[in-house]
Amino acid sequence: MQGPIAQALALTCVGNAYLRGEDVAGFWPDASVFRFSKSCDFREVDGDRDELIAADPLAWFETLRSRRGLRLHTAPRPRGPRQTIPISERESVGFVGGGPAWIIEAAGAERSALWQGFDRLGDRNDPQQKIWLNTYLRSPETLPATHVQRTLADASRALNQALIEIETLARLVAPAWSETFIGAREILNAEKPDAGVYSDIADYARFSTGQSQMLGAVSAGWVFGAMGSWNDIGAGEAQAGEVERVSEELFRALIDAICALANSTFDG
Repeated sequence: MQGPIAQALALTCVGNAYLRGEDVAGFWPDASVFRFSKSCDFREVDGDRDELIAADPLAWFETLRSRRGLRLHTAPRPRGPRQTIPISERESVGFVGGGPAWIIEAAGAERSALWQGFDRLGDRNDPQQKIWLNTYLRSPETLPATHVQRTLADASRALNQALIEIETLARLVAPAWSETFIGAREILNAEKPDAGVYSDIADYARFSTGQSQMLGAVSAGWVFGAMGSWNDIGAGEAQAGEVERVSEELFRALIDAICALANSTFDG
């Protein structure tokens, strides 16, 4: 997963743990999703008004005490007038500002606040490599989400099938990639899953085995980026259509799985 996606997932899951009364001390600034973050603040901007709501994630969690919990959603990301490159969300996800928008819903009894993250480049020469300045902006409140959320079990089955299909195709067009997809599926079905590079999220959020399976699988199975990623493979004309189909299916299955994982921690 790209860092901003993992960060939105972590904020949702660990925030829900905090609202349940769990001890999440150290999440900021020590969690893996903040490895390259110099700051992570939460603000509301309206015209010339720029109000700091919370200076860091732990302070933000405290402001959410009256909320029922947090949910994670995606939405198409609007493109500016000069952003005219005709590529899909899957193809753009490896670039800054690419892919879908990831939105955290702080759900209330009658109204919800929506938060979206934005990143600015700070000091490239920071000695600790903390070069990113993360800011989450609050939108005007809206009605809580009412659409049916995909369950973790449903998302797991869909992801498993997508991994089978793309692994089968990878054996033909890019054999070196097949082991990646096999490994992700093994984690998804493991009795004692390795939650992967973001395993500390599982610890902070007190994940169950099923949740840890999903975290490890989406971490291992996320192959979409820029140069050198699965998006960059070459396929013959006869297989190009099938590569596009199974790649898009895996991309959507992974997005659904990330949201289902985050929303499985919502107790509201």
